[in-house]
Amino acid sequence: MASLLQLDDLSVGVQVNGQSIKLIDHVCFSVAPGQILGLVGESGCGKSTVVKSILNILGRGLRFEGGAIQLEGKDLTTMSEAELSRDVRGGRIGFVPQDPMLALNPTFRVGTQLLEIWKRHGPAHLRRDTKTGRQSIIDLFRDVQLPEPEEAYRKYPHEFSGGQRQRILIAAALLCGPKLIIADEATTALDVTIQHQILGLLKKLAKERKVGILLVTHDLGVVNAICDSAVVMYAGQVVESGNVDSLLGSPAHPYTQALFERHPDREAQLSGIPGLVAQPGSFPTGCRFRPRCSKAQDGCATRSQHFQPIAADHSVNCILYDVDEEHSHAFAG
Repeated sequence: MASLLQLDDLSVGVQVNGQSIKLIDHVCFSVAPGQILGLVGESGCGKSTVVKSILNILGRGLRFEGGAIQLEGKDLTTMSEAELSRDVRGGRIGFVPQDPMLALNPTFRVGTQLLEIWKRHGPAHLRRDTKTGRQSIIDLFRDVQLPEPEEAYRKYPHEFSGGQRQRILIAAALLCGPKLIIADEATTALDVTIQHQILGLLKKLAKERKVGILLVTHDLGVVNAICDSAVVMYAGQVVESGNVDSLLGSPAHPYTQALFERHPDREAQLSGIPGLVAQPGSFPTGCRFRPRCSKAQDGCATRSQHFQPIAADHSVNCILYDVDEEHSHAFAG
């Protein structure tokens, strides 16, 4: 299937004491229409910087240092701010933020807030048609299973629960017919029951509307529940990628294995991975996970990035798989 979103060797850097530090280092992945891709890693692994790169909203001092971000064949890194704000953000790309309790303005009715999105990013010939915009919002409220959608249009944010607010934000992301939705830890602030409902809703919408979804999360349980494929990041680099059945069925990289083993569903007594995520300016040479890795070898200190396919649609960036197949399985076990 043709890619909707394609990141090719994306690198993003920042100047530190006159030296360029790569925060995002040759990241590659793609999202197809109707596909849900999980972008996984601890806090500080670069997930949010990847999202900001796609939306081209990098903070002061950060800059693209290589690669491309293509949405339907158009490179977003070369587009002007006017094109991005008019046609891409809110239009071709919808965004679902992390905390539904903070994302809506408490002083305006939710219908008024979504109508402003319609006026700015809706179909060009309909942006001034507030009647059509209002009906589109109410229809979407119904699609995301918000109770009494016509009444909901006139309510204020405080009149909704957290799960209902998240449904409103999903409706806002879908309002202008995007091809891609980025959901940034979109269920973190919700209780388990509501989280399950929201994940099911996202999966249903992706299938029915053929919208690609990039789901940013630290939770492999969420990935297992909803995603088709996953990309695991550590310290700005991709360490493993593949379809979910293979990646979670046989996690290969020691970092993915550590995340998997420490998931609350598997571990009776919660504990984190020893050590901290390497920070810009203090990245170790070679493999950036090396100081925290129980399987590190001498060669890890000098190894450059190299992906090795280990199954159909499953690759890993680790020295343990740079040897022959027989020994690689022995090392990885």
